[in-house]
This record gives sequence, structure tokens and C-alpha cells, in this order.
Amino acid sequence: MANAKKFYQSLTLQEKRFIDDKTMSTTMSVKNWIAFLTRASAYDAYRDKLASRSGWSIAIGVILTIASIVVYFESEIMWTISLTAVFGCVTAWLILQRATLKSRDLNNYLRMFFMPFLKMMEDFAGPEAKLSAAVDFRDPLKSNAPIASTVRGRSMKLYQPKYVAGKITIKDGTYLETVIADDIKVFSYTNANGKSKSKTKTTHHYFIRMSLPKQTYRSKGLKLLQGMTFEETNEVLIYKLKGKAKEMNYGILKLNTFQTGIKHIYMQVENLTAPPTVASSDSPKKDSPKSTSEVQEGLTADQSPSIATAFWASTYFQDNDYSNTDFRDDVPLIIDEENTMNIFDS
Repeated sequence: MANAKKFYQSLTLQEKRFIDDKTMSTTMSVKNWIAFLTRASAYDAYRDKLASRSGWSIAIGVILTIASIVVYFESEIMWTISLTAVFGCVTAWLILQRATLKSRDLNNYLRMFFMPFLKMMEDFAGPEAKLSAAVDFRDPLKSNAPIASTVRGRSMKLYQPKYVAGKITIKDGTYLETVIADDIKVFSYTNANGKSKSKTKTTHHYFIRMSLPKQTYRSKGLKLLQGMTFEETNEVLIYKLKGKAKEMNYGILKLNTFQTGIKHIYMQVENLTAPPTVASSDSPKKDSPKSTSEVQEGLTADQSPSIATAFWASTYFQDNDYSNTDFRDDVPLIIDEENTMNIFDS
């Protein structure tokens, strides 16, 4: 507990404010986002570990307090009451400290999604790229008013938190905008034995809009995925994707699922500036595909056409199936720049 307090006190005023408020909206470079959130993320990981351990300490304290009370009444020895006082005070102090730690808990979307997302943007947009983002890492079951209803005789509370809304230009000139949100359904019911039960289901929603420059890309004219739309201006190809993933408990959207959405948009276009594959005159065989290291070896900030290839070939992606279903209507696709509204108005 003392170490956790020292850790917190060592944070800057701005880092403490973020941990206490758990929300922020600003524009700064990717490297500054990472620098600012790294220690807050480390504190949250330390806090989570300590909070899980403190539960056992509190349980032991409660047992010892009760045991000392029993000993006092059985033996009627006066000094044993002091043990009850000591154990009771220590247990009460542990409970108060645990409550303080709990109030500083940051949603796991920070460590398990947003920090890896920032690392990915550091690679594909560059550390100096400006990221505009609004983030909310509060407890979604406490910071959002639920929508109550009854489903098949079971009481249901629906929570609809929005965690991340951001926009950034990556190295190939593509303007990426995204919103990450959840639908959390908490069911309460009584089973056949008369016992109260509770079940949670989570639906993750990710909204992606990518504006790809026409001097670099052209559409292949492929059939669009469900949940994907396409439009074209004089300068850019605009792809919008609404994706969804479900799980039978409360959890975090996997970054791989989000990345796969980006990959499927890149599958819709052809890179006009990519060097053509030249076959050997004495061999009709096709060139063997390059390895990940070979693709990434020549990737620099000045070689923007390689970005799509890197998205295709890098270990950021896995060959998992992509799932599209319906989507939430309350979180729209990213609004056009010329409109008065923006992504932070949702």
C-alpha cells in the first residue's frame, strides 16, 4: 500500500489529474501521447495487481478480528480485546486503502487497446504525427446511465460507453478516423432454484473511416463487405466501415480485430506507386512473396507507398476471419471535415 502511494505521488500533476478524471481530449504528437500515458498505464497495472492481493489481506483481517472476538468471549481475558482492536483497525485501514485504489482504477481499454494502438501509429504514422483524440477510461457501469428493459422475463440494463474517438494522418497520406464503443448488457434473473443470477454480454463496435489519396491509390471495384461504404471525391477515396465483435462476458476489443478492419479497407484498393514485379526472362515462375522483414526493411517515412504493403505483410495482422453484423446507430461514422460537427460531438 505504501509503495502504491509513493508511485502515485511520483506522478506529475497532469498524470494524477488524468488518473483521477480518466478522461481527456486533446491534440499532440504520437510520441507525446505515449510519453504522457506510459506512467499512468504502469501505475494502473501496479494498482490492479495490488488490488487483487489486498482482497486476501482484508479477508484474513476479517477472520482474525472475528477469531479474536471469539477468544475474548471464551477466555474473558481482558488483554485479548486489544487484539480485536488491532485487527479491526488494520482491516478497516486496508478497506479504506482498497477503496482509494479502486477510485483510481483506469479502464483496461487504456493498457490493452489504446497503448498498443499508439505503438501501431508510431510505426505507421511516425512519432511526430499529430493525433487528435478524445478518450474516456472510466468504469462504464458507473459513468453511464443504463437503459433498463425486460427481455424474455429477465431484467436487462444496457450501457453504451464510448472509449476512443481519434483521427490521424499516416505516412502514405491516408487520413484515418475511428470511434471505439461498446454495448454492455447486464441481465438479472432468478433461476429455477430461486437463486438470483447475473450475466453480462458485451458487443464491441469499431467505426473506421479512411480517406486514401487518389495519387497513390485507386479502387479495385471489388464487392464491399457488409457494413462498408465507399464514396469518391476529386482527391480521395473514402471508405467507411462499421464492424462488430461479441463476447459472453465483459471484455476489451482486441486490437487485431480493429486492425483487420483496416486491412480489409486496404484490400479494396491498388497502390499506383508500388514498383511492378519484374519476372526473369529465362524463368516463367512467379516471384516468391517477400518476408515480413524484407517488406519492412525499406520502409521509411519518405516511402509512403509501402504503408499498405506493411499493413498486409506485418505481424500486426493474423489470418483470422472477419465478422460483420449490424451496428449501433447512436455513434455515427466520422463526420466530414466540412460539416460543423466533428467526432467529439457524439
